[in-house]
Amino acid sequence: MTMRLRDEVAIVTGSTSGLGREIATLFAEQGASVVVSGRRVDAGEAVVADLARAPGADHLFVASDLTTPEGREELVDRAVARFGRLTVLVNNAVSPSAIARDGMVTSIDHELWHDMLSVTLVATAEMCRLAIPHLIDAGGGSIVNVSAKSATLAQYRFALCFENSQLKGWITEKLFDCFFAGTVPVYWGAPDILDWVPADCFIDMRRFSDFAELRAFLHALEPSAWHKYREAARDYVESSRFAPFRPAAFVDIIAGVLSADTSLDL
Repeated sequence: MTMRLRDEVAIVTGSTSGLGREIATLFAEQGASVVVSGRRVDAGEAVVADLARAPGADHLFVASDLTTPEGREELVDRAVARFGRLTVLVNNAVSPSAIARDGMVTSIDHELWHDMLSVTLVATAEMCRLAIPHLIDAGGGSIVNVSAKSATLAQYRFALCFENSQLKGWITEKLFDCFFAGTVPVYWGAPDILDWVPADCFIDMRRFSDFAELRAFLHALEPSAWHKYREAARDYVESSRFAPFRPAAFVDIIAGVLSADTSLDL
């Protein structure tokens, strides 16, 4: 196997489960030393034990509360102390408790706003501030900020998923966010979308002459038909056709960027 991330040192926040754990695993498989971060010590130590099965690199778990300055500083300091450098930061952490209490904008209180933004906004910005000097000292590096809209999307039966451009192959996360949230997307964008995603997974906006026609269709759609869209989407994301959009492909893209930035053949 080609170790495309050999000699890279990566902090992945929120990596004791879910997407963060997948990113950490794939980074380790590509040769990076990974600093796993999260609040659950048992889960973090289990992730590091799994990462140790990949040959070559060493890994570290840091139990950290990213809502505090001390937690953020300790995470970066321990990473650099252990590995001597830092070249990659992946800001993936979210507040599970805040997501569980999420709701309509008019019903969210000040405490919930504070809890949510302390991780998704403040911690992300502060982690960048702390990491950048070390990336510069290392001669360069990469920062990846991961976002998720699933908590909001899950409240709705349908969502408009319109791309910013109608280019072949231009398929962004909008569509897949809906699939994972269980929301049926109304899609407009890549003209070759059907080459990538089955037609029964989404509602194609090209079928309608205007929004009035679309609205009539959505109002008339039977619950059983709505569930079929959701089931088709679920089957699709679990199939081999979804491979180009899986975390492994995402990691390949990041590795390619790192190779270009460092002029190294990773």
